[in-house]
Amino acid sequence: MRIEFETARARRLSLTSLIDVIFLLLLFFMLTSTFTKFSTVELSASGQGAGSKTPDVVISLKQTTVLVNGVEVSSEALAGALKSKVTDGKTSALLLVGRSVASQHFITTLQLARRLGLMVSVVR
Repeated sequence: MRIEFETARARRLSLTSLIDVIFLLLLFFMLTSTFTKFSTVELSASGQGAGSKTPDVVISLKQTTVLVNGVEVSSEALAGALKSKVTDGKTSALLLVGRSVASQHFITTLQLARRLGLMVSVVR
């Protein structure tokens, strides 16, 4: 006796569950990402001959130290040191940035000097 088995038919693949999974992944990544406000720091290139004037204040950023006119200053005392220079009539500053300085440290120092009224030139 010969038994014939029914051949399996090719069923269409349902994409409904795949779309649901993709939507859930999209929601997951959107809700777990951090929402931070990105801001920009304005840096402009100096014109020709602009570097000929000697700066009043030299701020040197190293990985662990900050020097103001060659004197080591702690990060907490930097605002006071720069404020005293501004009250003495200093108007321009040169910011020397070391290779291993964190970008956040650089930006914080630059914004502090500009907020106090110093015209800052950046050198790497």
